[in-house]
Amino acid sequence: MCSKKTIVYVCLLTGLAMVLAMAGPSAGQNASTATEAPSGFDNQPNGLTDTAAFNMDRGKFEETEAIGDGLGPIFNAQSCRECHQNPVTGSTSQVKELRAGHQDNNGNFVGATATLADGTVTIPNRSLINQRAICPAVDTITVNGQTQTYDFAQTQGQERISTAETIRAFRMSLNTLGDGFIESIADQTILNLASNQCSATGGLICGESVRVPVLEASGGLAVGRFGWKNQHASLLSFSSDAYLNEMGISNRLPPNNVDVTRLCDVVPDPNDHTADSEGLNDIDHFARFMRATKAPPRDTALATSSDGVAGANLSTALAVTFATFPRSLRRHPAPPWPREPSSCPIPSATRSFIPTATSCCTTSGPATELFRPAARKPPKKCALLRSGVFARARNCCTTAAPSPSLTPFSVITTKPSL
Repeated sequence: MCSKKTIVYVCLLTGLAMVLAMAGPSAGQNASTATEAPSGFDNQPNGLTDTAAFNMDRGKFEETEAIGDGLGPIFNAQSCRECHQNPVTGSTSQVKELRAGHQDNNGNFVGATATLADGTVTIPNRSLINQRAICPAVDTITVNGQTQTYDFAQTQGQERISTAETIRAFRMSLNTLGDGFIESIADQTILNLASNQCSATGGLICGESVRVPVLEASGGLAVGRFGWKNQHASLLSFSSDAYLNEMGISNRLPPNNVDVTRLCDVVPDPNDHTADSEGLNDIDHFARFMRATKAPPRDTALATSSDGVAGANLSTALAVTFATFPRSLRRHPAPPWPREPSSCPIPSATRSFIPTATSCCTTSGPATELFRPAARKPPKKCALLRSGVFARARNCCTTAAPSPSLTPFSVITTKPSL
């Protein structure tokens, strides 16, 4: 078990990482011309749209979907607001999402296989396990203006997973307020921040960027920034994904243009297919609403409390101390924390071990190169997770990955206007 001192040390490193990540402007930005983004929980636009357009878009974000609109067959909520409404529409909530899967023989994560209809229907590689379904049910619904009977009284549509899915985790709904400001950041600015951070810390802290497909740009790649795993680079892509996977409503952007399953489904794909007088679909309104929201305001009461002031002073002191610490002294011949436990398979004579929140012995570089990543070698009996990363399940030993490549990516320079 990790000691209390180890946990405190990790917390300090984490705080330092956050401070350094936000400390200074990236290359190409002028701090003297930067202005604070408009903020507030006031249901008012940030200036991108007028109030009338903002309220209309918010209405779409709050709209409750029914079976006749294409809801389901499996879903988590009936509106965007259901997962993003504390304290105002677009913010976070207490809704928890269930993710599940398992590791294969090589240690790679594999999404769960979900079953429906008492095991007769399967959905492979489904890491998101929806918690609601539209059947079994009997109802009268309206589809494309036509009234019809919905009768699936004997069909079990709820997703199930087996005990083979040993990895299970809940994830809270994320805040979307102010995401338009995040979307407007140039890809190169994000890459510069990662590069500068790595250089400033001598390799101790290196930000990592991922390129992801932009759905509305035919799969062109850009730096990810939205979703739990930064799996989307634009708010329109994010809206398309959430509309299908959270509400079960297919839309025009592949791969979200078809439902996950057709069980109990009576609405043709794509469900969100009728454009309004502006030529926009629901996903366009969702994206425009989020782009026009203000950023969450600062909690001034918390910031001025004794704990808030103490935390701010500590973070500032850490950043100043590290920034002014001579680079020549950032290397230490022996780590100031305990050596690795005896269960770790790597000889301690050539390696140092850094405690982390989940592991007492994450492998760093040689002790004489404490703040610089070294070439990695797989620990004994450790499964390969991905290039450069090795781990042992239920064991305290994990080898860090090599520093990420900071070669500029090919990015999307323009986004379709709404």
